[in-house]
Amino acid sequence: MLKKSLRLGKRDLEGFFKAKSRFCPGNLLQMRFLPAAEATKWAFVVSSSVKKNAVARNLVRRRMAEIARDLGDQIKKNADLVFFLKLGEKKTPSYEKLKNDMIRILTICGFL
Repeated sequence: MLKKSLRLGKRDLEGFFKAKSRFCPGNLLQMRFLPAAEATKWAFVVSSSVKKNAVARNLVRRRMAEIARDLGDQIKKNADLVFFLKLGEKKTPSYEKLKNDMIRILTICGFL
């Protein structure tokens, strides 16, 4: 789990969605980001339009948080990063697929 100081809170997310954020697509994930003056903060949004399976959504969220914790030292710029995943089935993507997609998106957007 990420430290509380590295997570975007509810108020932060409300401000994030009102601001004009930039968008980076990936295979599984999508990322929106805003430049920030302070440390890089993360948020993970996993929606489920087909299956309402909280266990699968929380598992994906925990996996993404673990990947973010591992990649946190390698991030070049300070920004607020929000990752989105639309979970359409009960089966969750593997840790390797999520990690590869997060690295790909962060590299494309210039954070790695």
